[in-house]
Amino acid sequence: MRVGRLGRTGVLLLFMLATACQQQSPPPSPPAQQPATPSPRVTEVDVRPAQRGNIQAVLSYTGDVRAKATVSVIPRVSARIERLLVDIGSEVKKGDLIAELDRAPLLAQLRQAQGSLQSAQARLEALQNPRPEDIAIARANLASAQDRLDRLLNPPASELEPLRVAVANAEANLKQAQAAYDRIAFEPDAGRRPEAVQLEQATNNYNAALANLRNRTNPPQQDIDVARQAVEQAEQQLRKALQPATEADLNAQRGAVANAAASVEATQINVNEATIRAPIDGIVADRPQPVGSTTSVQQPIVTIISKDVEIVLPVEETRLPDLSVGARAIINVPAYPGQDIPGTIASIAPTVDQRSRTIAVRVEPVDQNGQLKPGMFAQVRLITRDRQNVLIVPKDAVVQRDGQSVVFTLGDGRARQTPVEVGVSDDSNIEIRSGLDQGVPVIVSGVATLRDGDVVTPRRTAPGGAPGGGAAPSGTPRPGETAPAGGGGPPGGPGGSPRPPATPTAGGR
Repeated sequence: MRVGRLGRTGVLLLFMLATACQQQSPPPSPPAQQPATPSPRVTEVDVRPAQRGNIQAVLSYTGDVRAKATVSVIPRVSARIERLLVDIGSEVKKGDLIAELDRAPLLAQLRQAQGSLQSAQARLEALQNPRPEDIAIARANLASAQDRLDRLLNPPASELEPLRVAVANAEANLKQAQAAYDRIAFEPDAGRRPEAVQLEQATNNYNAALANLRNRTNPPQQDIDVARQAVEQAEQQLRKALQPATEADLNAQRGAVANAAASVEATQINVNEATIRAPIDGIVADRPQPVGSTTSVQQPIVTIISKDVEIVLPVEETRLPDLSVGARAIINVPAYPGQDIPGTIASIAPTVDQRSRTIAVRVEPVDQNGQLKPGMFAQVRLITRDRQNVLIVPKDAVVQRDGQSVVFTLGDGRARQTPVEVGVSDDSNIEIRSGLDQGVPVIVSGVATLRDGDVVTPRRTAPGGAPGGGAAPSGTPRPGETAPAGGGGPPGGPGGSPRPPATPTAGGR
């Protein structure tokens, strides 16, 4: 029993000794750590293969559908409406009866015009015999005019003598005034003395008397010309009185008769205009005046629009080289969502609006079947260029680097900057004319920040089948293989594992 207790004590001492030795021994030194090599940044990108397809250069505009012809039927006469034979929406043919106006006042005007014609004809007949009293008055006027001319050219002595006496008296007064002034001329205030005033007045009186005498003895040529013209006019009046029915007078009166006859004809036309007919084929769009109202020459009775419609678009003048008559257009209206209505450019205006710098382009639907109504809002796409079976890539894949258009292709897990020449573009895609081959995988996302040689990886399809974009890692189709229209790489990756489909991009074909 004692031996067993000593044995257990020895075992406990040995265990404690071993534990103490372990605590005193130094721990082993850890192995030296090697510096880690940084891994390059990997960018996830969407990839699409360059593929062939069709692309169109399109100019988009909006406008209102309007009738090609809108005719406001305005009567040429003002009269009461007796009958209206059409209503809004009525279809009419050219020449159809539209309305009838009250013709009673027009017929009265016709009778008046006919009376004026008869009066003018009677006047023409009365110009054959001259009136004696007109001849006497004309002769008296001629004698008076001739007498005045003779007195100007040869004044009688009875008129000249008083003028000469006035000159002599004025001259005597002038001499007296001059002598009086000479006596005080050396005085300091001579200019303010009464003698100076009297001298000035005497001088003026002498000059006036002398001028009167000279005007009578040598009259101004203007007065002579006026007197001669008066004589000529008096002679013409006498000749007219002696022969009133000259050929000129007869012709003038014949003209008056012709005018009266034209008035009768115009009034007859107004009577005929009381019956109103459709000027064009079309549909009645408005009928603003009811039966019984009085029309005017400024208010239409009805408005007729043609069945054919058009859309006029204001196109920038810089787009003029891209436009041509006959080019295709596509019309869309909210009334028929999703339906493309084919059209053509019917005409291009010959002038540019100087305020808006636009030119009016008229587009017509190919089928004028009444589907488009005047007043509809329309979106129109003008197809300026149509490229068939050309190499295209998404528009977002092309960026500018140093003034050069480039794309980034995928090769060996890196982005490769590739210069290209571009062509026609639309809202989604752009044509590649050179620099890229069909089927080459092209990076279509994040290209604005990519650099040549960046490590990239195609974005794979998310779980559940939702496309996350991208293509096969290598992204390079086999020679002669065409990628599907939806994008993506060849059908299989390395080792035969299926590759995830690429995300479709806007405008992909």
